[in-house]
Amino acid sequence: MKALLAFELLSPERIDESVLNGFDDRIFCQRFHWLRFVQSITNGRIIVAGLNRGGHTVGYFSGILFRRMGVP
Repeated sequence: MKALLAFELLSPERIDESVLNGFDDRIFCQRFHWLRFVQSITNGRIIVAGLNRGGHTVGYFSGILFRRMGVP
């Protein structure tokens, strides 16, 4: 039986950006410089979740949480 995948919410300040940005399939809007730019213009919060299998990180999900006209 294969190991299950688990998500772990990570603190953006504690993430090694070179590891996160180093995945070959990362697109421009998933890289930290873009996330910081969007955060600055939306007053949002960067969210990064690690995808783990068997105690090893196999990928990341990233995004920005923000509100527009009171709607998250």
